[in-house]
Amino acid sequence: METKSKIITALFKLAIRSPKKQHFTITEIAKEANLTRQAIYRKHFSSADEIIEYIHDIIKSDVAFSINFHKENDKDQTLFSILSNALLPTLYEHRDWIKLLHKTSVDDSWTYFFEKTYQDFFIPYIGKDIKTLGISKEIAATLLIRYIIAIVSVWLSQEYPEPPQVFESTFKKLMSDASQSLVSN
Repeated sequence: METKSKIITALFKLAIRSPKKQHFTITEIAKEANLTRQAIYRKHFSSADEIIEYIHDIIKSDVAFSINFHKENDKDQTLFSILSNALLPTLYEHRDWIKLLHKTSVDDSWTYFFEKTYQDFFIPYIGKDIKTLGISKEIAATLLIRYIIAIVSVWLSQEYPEPPQVFESTFKKLMSDASQSLVSN
């Protein structure tokens, strides 16, 4: 097993055992991974926060790749299509990580990470009628992202979540029913 994967696995094992604990030391992680603390510091991470940032970066990179691939290769450029065909499968690939980020306290910033990372992506899809609600496009995008996070978190937190191709119809129905006043599709 690659060392970084061992380190991530060790952090998540600790988080599973202590789901309310927010911070783990490199010493605790090293012990769980059967590595020396110095090996982790010198070659990989200087803190548990850096491990979380690394996880964020992997998810962010994979999602960006999937969205760009979808935009280049699919004629349907609606938001729901992009989310169903690019976002859901990529998040499903990382379902174990996302499930642990959602069900434990190891990363209290993961919702904020998604909001800040994807707000600019969502803003162009916010409908022109948003002004009738008296909120800005930024606030509408944040609401939409939080709604998507809630749906995805519940979906991926199940013991055996449906594959994205099966979940897609439920996702689209949930999105269209609740986000009618926010999104122009």
